[in-house]
Amino acid sequence: MADAGEVLFGKIGLAQFGREFLGTAQLLFLIFIMGSHILTFTVMMNTLTNHGTCSIVFGVVGLIISFIFAVPRTLRKVSWFSFACERFLIAMKSKGSCITDESQPLEVFLRKLAEAI
Repeated sequence: MADAGEVLFGKIGLAQFGREFLGTAQLLFLIFIMGSHILTFTVMMNTLTNHGTCSIVFGVVGLIISFIFAVPRTLRKVSWFSFACERFLIAMKSKGSCITDESQPLEVFLRKLAEAI
């Protein structure tokens, strides 16, 4: 990404600025993505386990799991982790659709879901 900033801003004579700007933007993006994943893991563990363990503990566990999968510079292990998360989301969606009240129309269910969010 930083190289793209150098190319884009190089045309107006600000190659170094473009490199630093887009490199910093990518770094911030990746930090927020990792934070989002850890928060999602914490909420998932709180919901699934219904255990009295503190959310900080679940956050640290999620951090360790993410760190183990992200340490190698290749995306091989991260892709398997994302595959597992995708399968989990599909299972949760199918479970959620099975436990909904079938007597009410879909529009009513979606309205209640939107109000809950």
